[in-house]
Amino acid sequence: MATKEPASVVSNRKVFALAKMTPLIMAETGFREPGPTIVLDNGTVIYVSGDPEGNHAGVLFGDNAGEGFHVTPIPELSAAFRGRRIRGTRLMTAQEIEREGWTFDPPTLVLDLGPVQVWGSKDDEGNGPGVLRARLADGRHVTLELEGPKEWTPGR
Repeated sequence: MATKEPASVVSNRKVFALAKMTPLIMAETGFREPGPTIVLDNGTVIYVSGDPEGNHAGVLFGDNAGEGFHVTPIPELSAAFRGRRIRGTRLMTAQEIEREGWTFDPPTLVLDLGPVQVWGSKDDEGNGPGVLRARLADGRHVTLELEGPKEWTPGR
């Protein structure tokens, strides 16, 4: 089980690449299918668990100026992400959650990459939120969470 870590551990890091989950991370997590990952400049790898217990890989979704997309490790998309800095993390807004057709529980973490926003989904059909996790450079797997109040506030 991944421990919880403040999401600030990934803030201000630059994206090195988008990649398919490695066999090492699959073995460490027990995931049977490789999900997409965001590899950061310090060796940290961000990935999605499809549920809070970490039973299976989820997927990454993104939004750029109202245009939604799957975050996949194709060369063109990887090149577009490379060098972008994670400016911070936040909870999804009520409007974003409603647009996805999700409920408000659990609160969904969003990576802010400037004009591009990225979040986890439990599956490629977007049937519910996923949980953002990371394999830190020291090999620990952590669940990313916001610092401060843990209660979700609409419109935050």
